[in-house]
Amino acid sequence: MVALLGALSLVIASSGAVVIDSFNTADVGRFPSGWKSRGRGTEDRYRVAVEDGNAYLAADAVAAAGQIGLSSLDSRPGGRLSWRWRLWQAPEGGDERNAATNDSGAAVYVVFPGFLGVPRAIKYTWSASLVPGQSFASPRSSLTRVVVLRGPEAPRGVWLDESVDVAADFARLFAAEAPAALGVALQSDANDTASRARADYDDLILQPAVVLVGDSAGAAR
Repeated sequence: MVALLGALSLVIASSGAVVIDSFNTADVGRFPSGWKSRGRGTEDRYRVAVEDGNAYLAADAVAAAGQIGLSSLDSRPGGRLSWRWRLWQAPEGGDERNAATNDSGAAVYVVFPGFLGVPRAIKYTWSASLVPGQSFASPRSSLTRVVVLRGPEAPRGVWLDESVDVAADFARLFAAEAPAALGVALQSDANDTASRARADYDDLILQPAVVLVGDSAGAAR
């Protein structure tokens, strides 16, 4: 599945970090501003929520799939992407190694130029069944690499912080120097397992600073 990436509005922090999105209380109860979706009903499954005055993105997919995305950014070698997420419910039987069970409780994609209009992507996933540290080609797209960051042993309902070296991961997974990234995408899905995936996302930050490179299209599932 391919996600269309919306225009990215960057906020540069005093540290030089670029806030891709920390979501906005003005969007509470609605699909987040600036993001684009792919798939029927996708916007209904992603809503901005608020907790103790902090806005975040809540995803809830019942026997459904659909990505949302933002563009555009230049990851530049050495840059790190960070975010926090929490999982409430993982898709029962989800296993990203197999096309028939290719559902994830939560996933963050970084999207890169590919070939003949098909992008390459790294999918950082919170898996329902797999052990963290695994990486492999997606069963749905040879141009997407899956990296398992969290698995079934991780606590539910607790915010966990992540930080990944996007350029280093690209070089390791694709055996090539990382080009400028086109954007990011998010997905919680449960269509293949006919179950439910429910997760929250917040504070997507790229460090050091990035530059705009123009809008483009999105991540292969």
